Amino acid sequence: MKLYLSSLIFTVWFAFSQAQIDPNSIMGIPTLTTTEINSISNPNEGSIVYNTTDESLYLRNATSWKKLSVDESKTVILNRNGGSLPTAINTFYDLPLTNSHVTTINNDYYTISGTSEITILQQGNYLISGELSTTNMPAGDNKYILAVFINGSRRGYLSRGFASIPSRDFWGTTGTIMFSLNANDVINIRYVLNVNGATLNANFSNIGITKI
Repeated sequence: MKLYLSSLIFTVWFAFSQAQIDPNSIMGIPTLTTTEINSISNPNEGSIVYNTTDESLYLRNATSWKKLSVDESKTVILNRNGGSLPTAINTFYDLPLTNSHVTTINNDYYTISGTSEITILQQGNYLISGELSTTNMPAGDNKYILAVFINGSRRGYLSRGFASIPSRDFWGTTGTIMFSLNANDVINIRYVLNVNGATLNANFSNIGITKI
């Protein structure tokens, strides 16, 4: 009797575990496009909808719809070892980084649109960092600038000063800055090296941008 009862319990459990869940029995939330969401008149505070345009959840607060963040990387990183660094007096050049040097990218937030050029896809606050180094910086007091350009205009310095070294040697600089950016803003990291027009050997070049 015990053996029969055990077999019966196992058979019922196995049949239940293999049953298909009816998708109509799962509680859902409204699914709307961005246009449809923005057309809602006087939505209730605390309402939640699924935006089919960007495949994200949105929560309504007192004044607007807010996208609900998920645990994901909102970062783009470009990194390169080696290469060359052209120079001219007080002339800006792009860091030698292209789409082929991407090590991490979230395509919902960024597009690589050119050499050392990244297009922002979503509005928000962003932390921007850059790095430049060379294996053969000439001796002397050599002016350097590492700057952030937004939509073609210089907007801030990651670092600037004079590299004062007694003999040709390794040298580098880095820095970080934060901006509030809009969708479709274009970010460039550019440098100046006043070394009498010599082309230097790049050691490391890096750009990192993170939405915070």
